[in-house]
Amino acid sequence: MLRAGARVRAQACTLVLNRIRDGVHKEQGKNTIHWSFRARGRPHCFDALLVAVRQALYEEGLATETGHTPHSTISYWAPTRLGPTRMDPIAWTLDELLLVVGGNGKSYSYETIGRWPLQPVPPDPSNTQLRLF
Repeated sequence: MLRAGARVRAQACTLVLNRIRDGVHKEQGKNTIHWSFRARGRPHCFDALLVAVRQALYEEGLATETGHTPHSTISYWAPTRLGPTRMDPIAWTLDELLLVVGGNGKSYSYETIGRWPLQPVPPDPSNTQLRLF
């Protein structure tokens, strides 16, 4: 997977997280409630990043039949269900790709074992000031 991560060539991507979603998951024989920030829909830039990751995994002979939904987990052990919850949008820019190992313990954490920068997004000409001189 480290070699696959080094192969990925993709642009950075900004997600707009605009809701909180909850879900019940079975872990070690008991139900737990997860909360996560979610983006409505899937930005094209995120799909392009997934295509690049899948291609790199394929080229390394690794399985590529996985899916992913853009999100950021808030809690793995939330106290209660929330139901659909809207919030003020948060712009979250994905500017690097990480390979992590998750640990299941009292406080869930990740150890980063690989990190690769994504290519910067070219400036949008409609939002760029013209040269004055």
